[in-house]
Amino acid sequence: DAVEIQPDLAWLSASVVESPVPTRDALLRFGARCRSADITLCIGGRSTTELDLPPDCGIHTHGTMVEFAEFVNAQFAVNAR
Repeated sequence: DAVEIQPDLAWLSASVVESPVPTRDALLRFGARCRSADITLCIGGRSTTELDLPPDCGIHTHGTMVEFAEFVNAQFAVNAR
């Protein structure tokens, strides 16, 4: 029997974004698909602020890996036990 595996979290790095508007639009579409599949989408990197994501879009942005680690620990600590 085949076993389907689905992640709880998707992470994307936005270190360099050459076309912020089309990238933002694509990320918002991808974020909506992630939400409908109950997958948490996180984006981090130097160019994250260039994407100008709306605060209520459901995509979590992190300026540093420390912020990302704290978020993951807070969100998924219950599932890790």
